[in-house]
Amino acid sequence: MEFEELSKRVIGCALEVHRQLGPGLLESAYEQCLAHGLSLAGMTFKLQHPMPVPYKGLLLDCGGSGSVCALRLRKTGVSPVG
Repeated sequence: MEFEELSKRVIGCALEVHRQLGPGLLESAYEQCLAHGLSLAGMTFKLQHPMPVPYKGLLLDCGGSGSVCALRLRKTGVSPVG
């Protein structure tokens, strides 16, 4: 699957969650709903996968995914990260 097509599918799933739930819920609710939507769309992902934070030449183990459900999309393929 190409980067652009996959990006559109991920964004479409996120927009669907927003349309269904609206604003005001906890991040965990959106995260679980997006995870369900991504699963239904046949996408591979990981929830809250640790992502090191680069700081002054070091990679510090203090960061979470930083978003509701992080996915690393590459032009050469898809690497599930978070």
